[in-house]
Amino acid sequence: MRCPTPFFAPPCQWVRHFALGLAPLFFSIGALADVRLEGTLKERGTRKPMNGVNVYLLREGKPALKATTDPEGRFGIEGVTDGPFRWVVNQTGYEKLEQYDEQPEGALAPFPPRDLALEKTSYLTYETTIYDKAAKRDDKTRSITQDQFTKLAGSGGDPIKAVQNLPGVTRSSGFSSQVVIEGSPPGDTLYSIDQIEVPIVFHFGGLTTVVPPEAVERVDLLTSGYGSEFGRTTSGQVAVYLKTPPRDRIHGMGFVDIFNIGGNVEGRINDRGSFFLSARQSY
Repeated sequence: MRCPTPFFAPPCQWVRHFALGLAPLFFSIGALADVRLEGTLKERGTRKPMNGVNVYLLREGKPALKATTDPEGRFGIEGVTDGPFRWVVNQTGYEKLEQYDEQPEGALAPFPPRDLALEKTSYLTYETTIYDKAAKRDDKTRSITQDQFTKLAGSGGDPIKAVQNLPGVTRSSGFSSQVVIEGSPPGDTLYSIDQIEVPIVFHFGGLTTVVPPEAVERVDLLTSGYGSEFGRTTSGQVAVYLKTPPRDRIHGMGFVDIFNIGGNVEGRINDRGSFFLSARQSY
């Protein structure tokens, strides 16, 4: 920029310096044309994060861009230019995802994340379940998993009541909540939760266990021949082991019956922790 006369020289120089100062700003705005887009890929319906799945971004007349999802289903793609494009995901067992999208011209960060969902090809699952004996020191130690005690007849979904239905085990008379193992006195039975001894495992009257069934992974019945770490009893032990809550998302349930009302919530805290909260109130 040239100043016409010496009289206008100072103002003219100010304009020139102002224009030069705006040049980096215009350059930075132009550089925003290539941006990073982030998003998540989950299974439709269950919203389970999809791990290790390739996500493609296709543009007309330009090379395809690719990203791979992490264990949380997140992905990020660099170098996305303004204009229309397509998301394409082709995963075995799922319908091919082809979704149109557009990055508005001149849009400024932060850019909204993209949420993609894969539809299962079929929701009909054929399973074959095989049961086998776990490694143990004697043949009289038996385990009942959560999938088994919730379906066992006469247990009402309660893990300890399921143990009472096993051979060699019976219930005490009346409203007693103790377990009789192989004819020994009820007081000779030891109860533990995660290897911590508890004085009693039933609420008053023996209607429900003190631990919510949804929090139990398995129940072991030890009747004889077990190691010294399970001592201090002469008849047997009922050992309850708690499960690790899931970390994929928040789960919850509630119930109402003729005896009580309650519910529980479980889910992820961070990458290394999870929680399980339960409440129950009898009438």
